[in-house]
Parts: sequence; structure tokens; C-alpha cells
Amino acid sequence: MISGGRCGLVMAAAAKEERDVDKDNDVDVAATEDRVRAWAAVQAARGRRVALVTSGGTQVPLEARAVRFLENFSSGRRGAASAEQLVRAGYSVCFLHRARSVFPWARALPPHGPALLDALRLTPGPPPGVAAAPAALPALLPALREYQRATEAGALLAIEFTGLVEYLALLRAAARALAPLGSSVMFYLSAAVSDFYIPVSEMPEHKIQSSEGPLQVRCPWAFGHGPLCHPPQPSSPCFQGPSPENWLWIKPGKTAKQQLVCVVRGNRRVRSHRDRTLWKS
Repeated sequence: MISGGRCGLVMAAAAKEERDVDKDNDVDVAATEDRVRAWAAVQAARGRRVALVTSGGTQVPLEARAVRFLENFSSGRRGAASAEQLVRAGYSVCFLHRARSVFPWARALPPHGPALLDALRLTPGPPPGVAAAPAALPALLPALREYQRATEAGALLAIEFTGLVEYLALLRAAARALAPLGSSVMFYLSAAVSDFYIPVSEMPEHKIQSSEGPLQVRCPWAFGHGPLCHPPQPSSPCFQGPSPENWLWIKPGKTAKQQLVCVVRGNRRVRSHRDRTLWKS
């Protein structure tokens, strides 16, 4: 539980962050909010539960005319797989995802490059066409059927972001649009969100020059993102990134207090993230 006094302080700090972030945002937030609100009204009329799933990593530019970035990497596989499972469970999903990260049901496709090209075959015309190789069909056909059912039913609404500022603005807009649904909406926060943000006013305008010596970057903002986006009441699980064993019992609790979420799932790193992952709740 978060005390009323602490909650007030958190929300006041979040309000300042919101104003400062908005100064640096050039996304058409109003259009996205209208789009989500219209979609949400249809889901409410159908009596469907709604989940907003965030997925993929965020990017923070180091220069105003950016060449270099701070990158919180995530392939987006967990968010995409979770979106698929939520649709199967009867939810309609607003999928806020990093551009070019893994997309629901597209996980069945071979990775970009030779594997994808080898899975395709030219068909003779007229007119000439393209078909999937027989070996690719067992995985592709079920995924394509589920994706088409979801889109035809309006159960999947996809919104793209790249940078941290864009992510925060779109997440907050979606939260405002979904707020009328109250406790029937769930926020499922699986994006890898940067803790650091550099205001445009504090960035160098052009590429940082290596001739000026070692790269030294001051990231003046480190902040939690939960209070910026949550409407009252919804269930809000989120995920803690891969962490050493001794952090697992500290960081999830701290995250829950900072971001006002109901569940935090810790991710224990063993040797390397790619080798093995153990879950602790």
C-alpha cells in the first residue's frame, strides 16, 4: 500500500515530469487518443474486457539531431506472446509496441534475411505470385488464422513508438482514452522502458565529436513512469528486467511503490539473459 501523503508526492512529481516531457514531444497524441477512445467504446459495447499491453524497448537520443542513442533493448517477444494469449482468453488488446519489434502472431514467420526468403516460393503466372514453402506452413497457417480472426473482430489495436518521450505520450493518451472502462481494463506493462531522459534543451544540437575526448553524458532525469499513465482502479502487472539474485527481493517492491502497480514479476539473470531465465514472483 502507498500512503496518501506519499501518493500525493508521487503524483505531484509525475505532473512536473508530464509537463516537461510534453515540451519535447511531437507525436500526434490527440489523434491516437481519439483512435483508442473510439476502439474502446466498441469493446465496451460488446462487453469485452480490455488489456493495454506495452512491448519492446525504448530509445533516448543523446543529440537533438540524433546520431547516438541510449537504448533499452527488448525484442518484444514476451509482449507479443502475452498479447496473443490475452486475445485467446477473451480480451481485446491495445498493443503499444516498439516499431520493428516482435508482433503478435508474426512470431511464426522466419526471421528477416535468408530464412524468410527461403520460406517463400515464386508461383508462375499470369500473373506471377508468391507462396509460402510447404515446410513453413505448419507454423504459419494457425498464426495467420488467429491474426485474421483477431483483426476482423477488432480485438487488436496496434500503436507504434520508438523513443521514450513518444512512448510516454502515447501511453498516457491511451490511459486517458481507456479510463472510462474503469476496472474492466488491465495495463500489462512489459516494455523495456528507460529510467533516463535527456530534455532537448540539455542536448548538444549536433553529433558529439570524438575529437573532444571520451564520451561523457549527463542524464539529468531518472524517473518512474507509472503515475504518468494510470487511470484509477485497473489491474496493472509489470515486469522487472533481468537482475542479479541479490536485487530480486528489493527492486520489484520498489518498482511497485514508484509505479503504483499491483503486481511486479522479477526476472533473475543466470550467467546471461540469453542463456537462461528463471521467474520469481
